[in-house]
Amino acid sequence: MRLFFSCLILAGVGIGCSSSSGTTTPANGVDGGSGGTDGGSSGSGDDGGGSTGSDGGVVQQAIVQADLSVGANGASCTLPAKSLFTLGTFPDVTKGTTAVPVGDQAMSNGGTASVSCSVIANATGFDVKLQASLTGANAGSITVQGAVTSSGMQSGLNGVVAGGTNTFAQVDCTMSYDSADMGVAAGRIWATLTCGKGVDLKASQTCQVGAQVRFENCKQQ
Repeated sequence: MRLFFSCLILAGVGIGCSSSSGTTTPANGVDGGSGGTDGGSSGSGDDGGGSTGSDGGVVQQAIVQADLSVGANGASCTLPAKSLFTLGTFPDVTKGTTAVPVGDQAMSNGGTASVSCSVIANATGFDVKLQASLTGANAGSITVQGAVTSSGMQSGLNGVVAGGTNTFAQVDCTMSYDSADMGVAAGRIWATLTCGKGVDLKASQTCQVGAQVRFENCKQQ
């Protein structure tokens, strides 16, 4: 994992220094992402920094792309592969696009977003609680809870992902850092969640749910 700058920056994730409020003030990133879309002002730096609310506080923000697939479940999953939940936009160097995180209570894709997160250091890594949802015609949500370390494959995470008429849940999802831009530090995480046997009890389906998640300005204590 690439480290630089005295406040510990994970490339593309942009870990910053702790503020007195317990949230993270992002440092300059390298992914070219924009600031939040909640209408607040953005910080300086290549990634636009964290968005600020009307009271001047730093707003928790997220980018989520969650998709449904059959995975290794065979006939247990008869649903077609599809996108379950999208919030904001991840950067794409091949298209020259920058990151567009969405702040708590911001308008996005025809609905209102809700973002709440904590990434708190413990003796061996971090305790994470991540939640994001969107109302409206493109409604969906994701909740992730568990403990992670800063490298390797993470396991034992509780994940719930909803989109359309489906809600998939699994108590032993995994999480990985699939590129050098991904990682975790107090107040921030960028990783890939995989729930290989997500169960939708209402639809009697067992399918794979994969989600790239990036949460910023989270609580640190």
